[in-house]
Formats: sequence, structure tokens, C-alpha cells
Amino acid sequence: MASQSQDQVAKGFSTSTDKANIYLFRKSKFAGSAVVLPVTFNQKVIGGTKIGTYFHWEVSPGTYTISSQNMSSMPSIDLTVEAGKNYYIEQNFHTWEIIPKVTLDAVDEAEGKKQVLKCQLLANSFKP
Repeated sequence: MASQSQDQVAKGFSTSTDKANIYLFRKSKFAGSAVVLPVTFNQKVIGGTKIGTYFHWEVSPGTYTISSQNMSSMPSIDLTVEAGKNYYIEQNFHTWEIIPKVTLDAVDEAEGKKQVLKCQLLANSFKP
């Protein structure tokens, strides 16, 4: 986990004029609580999420591919980001299916902020 001060800075949701923020969060819910889901940023594995956690990356404008995986699926999402904006991706683990699967979905800013505020920042030394 990242420090409390790092978490507070990321939850300020401020952007610089030449960068964008990408937040990937996984809601707190009981289903799948013991499962760590790997996260890949532009084909580089950077860590994994547990329920109630999130990653935050400050990036230059451009297109990025974020993916995840479990035994049955490897979803990915391509984001083209603009400077001065925040982007939010929800990572879900669906356990109601015969073979559980992972999905990644872009969410709007209001929902993204609401969910990130409920989560804890994961330590992240990865620099996109």
C-alpha cells in the first residue's frame, strides 16, 4: 500500500496542464475478496489489485493500453488521454458465471471520484 499522504495527494484529483491522470479502481465487495487481479500497463505487469484498492498514474497525452487477467479472460481497454483531464477505469471480478471473469470499464468522472475516494492507493513505482 502507498502512504497515507500519497493517497491524499492522488485523491486531490488535480492535474497539471501537460499531464493527465488515470485511475484504475476495484470496488470493495465480498465477492472475489481473496483474489488478486494482475494489472498490465502498456504490456508491462505493474502489480495487482485487491478489493477496495486503486492505482493512479500521471501520464503524458497519448494512447495507453491497460489490461487485467484471470484464468478465463484477459480484458484490455485503450485510453486516449488529453492533458488536464482525469480518466477512471473500474476493474470488476464477476464470480456469478461458471468460470469467473474480469472486466475493465471506463466510468464517468462523478462515479470514478466517488469510488476512488472509498479505496486505498496501491504502491506504484511504475512510470508510464
